[in-house]
Amino acid sequence: MMKLNTFSNTARLRTYLSLALGAGAHSMAEHNAHAEIITSLVNETSTNSVDPIFIRFSNGVISSGHGVVDGTLGTLNGASGLGKGYVGPARIVSDASVTDPLQWSYVSRQPLPYGATIDASTSWGGEPTSDPSFVLVDQGLSNAYYGLKFYAGEGTYNYGWMQVSTPGSDLTFGTAAVETIANTSIGAGVVAPVPEPSTVALLAMAGGAAALRLLRKKRAA
Repeated sequence: MMKLNTFSNTARLRTYLSLALGAGAHSMAEHNAHAEIITSLVNETSTNSVDPIFIRFSNGVISSGHGVVDGTLGTLNGASGLGKGYVGPARIVSDASVTDPLQWSYVSRQPLPYGATIDASTSWGGEPTSDPSFVLVDQGLSNAYYGLKFYAGEGTYNYGWMQVSTPGSDLTFGTAAVETIANTSIGAGVVAPVPEPSTVALLAMAGGAAALRLLRKKRAA
């Protein structure tokens, strides 16, 4: 009988813990719903070198379209590798037309694995010290993650990522995300900030305390 009661109390405690932690997880979800990362389904494709595409981040908005956008801060242009009698790799071009190279926007030199940190330490194509100012993209990619760095002010950038596909010689910009808080890193493919370990610990502690209070009330009833 005692064993049965002990088991019953343990089961109740687990139930209360689940409920309390579930509430904590719900609070975390609400926090992430107001995260500073914005996403956009860009879905633009360049089928030849004379039909380029672009992606731009300005005033907290991701925009895109066809054509070359010169002299506009926060813009990256891309083009297929097909055109004028040759087939070559697709390319993404930094905004090199801006007079001050510190104001260019950049794309990572290589695809990045999911979750890779994108920040100032990322290897960027088109940096003032590099040549050329564009990144060649291999054929056969499918939703590969490329890092983005958009100028936001002197020494200030917004970091983001974009899915890039290259079926054949075409170049497609897929879903993109940008961290709107300047000089804040973002994970490749990540659409919401990951809570700090201390936050998770606090939620667990709060959930445990709530569960114990529920159990004590149940015993007193």
